[in-house]
Amino acid sequence: MPGGNMEIGIFAKTFSQPALEETLDDVLRQGIRTVQFNMACAGLPSLPAAIEPDLAERIRAAHESRGIRMCAASGTFKLGHL
Repeated sequence: MPGGNMEIGIFAKTFSQPALEETLDDVLRQGIRTVQFNMACAGLPSLPAAIEPDLAERIRAAHESRGIRMCAASGTFKLGHL
């Protein structure tokens, strides 16, 4: 990417803790500010059928307040279950 900057990011689930905020605090302690987010970090299945609006807002606010950018959301599933 000419003239662009590259950021180091990590799969947030690498730092899986009991609470979303603790997971993001661990990410931040490593000096990382970009993550691929997995809903399991917020207590949901990795690919939930639905996400409550209040939880979506909590996830957004937790990232924003720490200056962490969510560059992707994990969406792994098994095709054999379709």
